[in-house]
Amino acid sequence: MKKLFLATVISASLMACNSDDSSPVITEPTPQGVEGTIELVDLNTNQITVNGHRYSADSIVYSQTALSLNQLQKDMTVTIATTDKDGTQVRLNPTIVGEITARNGDSFTINGVDLSFADLSDDIEVGDWVMVSSLPAADGGYSVLSVVEFDDVDLIGQAEIEGPVSSLTNIEFLLANTITVDYSNATIDDNETLANGQWVEVTGKMIGNKFSATEIEIEDYDDFGDDNEIEGVITWVANDLSRFELNSRGSFLINSQTEFDDGSRNNLVAGQIVEVSSVKEGDNRLATEVEFDELDNDGWDKFEFELDGTVSNIQHDNTDIFSFTINAKTVYTDAKTVYEDGLTKDNLDGENIEVEGTIIDGKYVAREIELNDDQDNDNNI
Repeated sequence: MKKLFLATVISASLMACNSDDSSPVITEPTPQGVEGTIELVDLNTNQITVNGHRYSADSIVYSQTALSLNQLQKDMTVTIATTDKDGTQVRLNPTIVGEITARNGDSFTINGVDLSFADLSDDIEVGDWVMVSSLPAADGGYSVLSVVEFDDVDLIGQAEIEGPVSSLTNIEFLLANTITVDYSNATIDDNETLANGQWVEVTGKMIGNKFSATEIEIEDYDDFGDDNEIEGVITWVANDLSRFELNSRGSFLINSQTEFDDGSRNNLVAGQIVEVSSVKEGDNRLATEVEFDELDNDGWDKFEFELDGTVSNIQHDNTDIFSFTINAKTVYTDAKTVYEDGLTKDNLDGENIEVEGTIIDGKYVAREIELNDDQDNDNNI
């Protein structure tokens, strides 16, 4: 299900007037596209609040199914687009959709994934179909925001699960280091090529202990327009604070023009909840504004690493998984690895480099690779 952050979306600025229309009050312009969690559902005004903005829910959909406002709840993740033609469209964007197959107190299992949620309703039982909204967790799993039951299973359709790809083969991969996905009979949207590190949305059903995929969509922020706002958790930050990754889906550049609200550049740390506005800049996205919210201190720093040394023992396999050894540690690359200083995976052998990254399921996965500062200085002499 394609998200609605395309550059072609046209904004509709909201204006409010007092009762006698003598002194119009212009509200802060709202972004064209928004991704975030619902803060408030107002049935009286037919509005929802997301990222501090109020939106009229002119159209509410999940996949291709129309929903009503009373089916929305606080902390559900949604995408919003405003258009002059069709009004404001709210699209549900859950992380996991499926049947509860086990429950023990606050813990439950869905689509083969074991989760916990302190506010899990007593009414939710084994066999119920639910939508789970979440953010990435420090250990590569899911930090649950809400679990909403839907009585009409036909309304939901197939099961669904999102997460980062790892251990990719020609027919299977792991999702969030937890569930094996069989994609041998799946359609991949836009005929794109799967790679480790990509965040994907997988539709299908559980068969035994595997999730059998019928459709896969690769999700990132490449198609966002230049008037957007994304809420999420910072999942990695470069040591020089020049770049950060959001929601394990894509990275944003930081420069002197980036504005910060309720914090500063030094508050960019993994686990920080933020709202990010950005524009396209070449092949990258530049954060124009970063607004800080709460900080998740759940051990994010334990999953970060930095190494420097000489590259050796470069390895490829038949799915183009690329790894190398540095200081006796094996470092892996994936779709989100960024190469600096003219480096590529084809010219790393023997280079003295610095590597920053995250530890995913015990593996050191590079997020940024650049020449060692000392070597870079030597080359410039």
